[in-house]
Amino acid sequence: MAAPALPDSFVHLHVHTEYSLLDGAVRIDELIAKAVKLKMPAVAMTDHGNLYGCIDFYQAAKKAKIKPIIGCELYVAPKEKELRKEVPGFKNNYHLTVLAKNAVGFQNLSKIVSRAHLDGQYYKPRTDHAAHDVMICIGTGKMVFDENRMKYSEEVYFKTPKEMIKLFKHVPQALWSTLEIADKVDIQIKLDSTSSEKYPQFDSPDGSPREEYFQRICREGLEVRFGERAKTEELQTRLDYEMEIMTKMGFLSYFLIVWDFIKWAKDNG
Repeated sequence: MAAPALPDSFVHLHVHTEYSLLDGAVRIDELIAKAVKLKMPAVAMTDHGNLYGCIDFYQAAKKAKIKPIIGCELYVAPKEKELRKEVPGFKNNYHLTVLAKNAVGFQNLSKIVSRAHLDGQYYKPRTDHAAHDVMICIGTGKMVFDENRMKYSEEVYFKTPKEMIKLFKHVPQALWSTLEIADKVDIQIKLDSTSSEKYPQFDSPDGSPREEYFQRICREGLEVRFGERAKTEELQTRLDYEMEIMTKMGFLSYFLIVWDFIKWAKDNG
């Protein structure tokens, strides 16, 4: 029986950059340049507990015409993430590497990481080998010459596809899986500052269409501010014009959300 065919490429799906404090050393531009040089179709960024570098990574990868895979190595709490003490019989946390499949997945990952920093902080929010080794020492509070300290193998570096294929030739499906996973990922992040697509959408509390609710709130506000004068043709024409512009620009949700913030602040002193 013939041995299964081996792929001619490989995608690294677990990579720490300079944004993995005291653990990663590789800079994003160097990472992308290396992946391009090795003709990899994609590369991932999975820093420890944060997404700080994801936009720089995304833009650099897009510019280099290589697929960006955004992920994170999460610190998972043993029980409730708000628990601020050790739990007998449990490790403080364990690591789980996750990847965003698409824009929705990226939004979900962003929420998870944000909540981890806001509610779950407990010691942690839940490359070049020599430099990496020094950072491990700093992170663990050990000296470089301490023979009993934690060490990473010298094999921990950004290997070429040829090196990875040689290492895992006995499990070709593992190699193929990296390409299959990369192929399934399609993240498109809207970075146009003039676009309203990245803003959250406002849902009318009474279930009415957003535009209808917006117009009603505007007309009620006009009456509160101007009284009987609000019914004049001059003010009604001006209001219609302003509402039409806001609607065409696609900013109804933005204005309604800001209005909701201000209304709540006034109502609650």
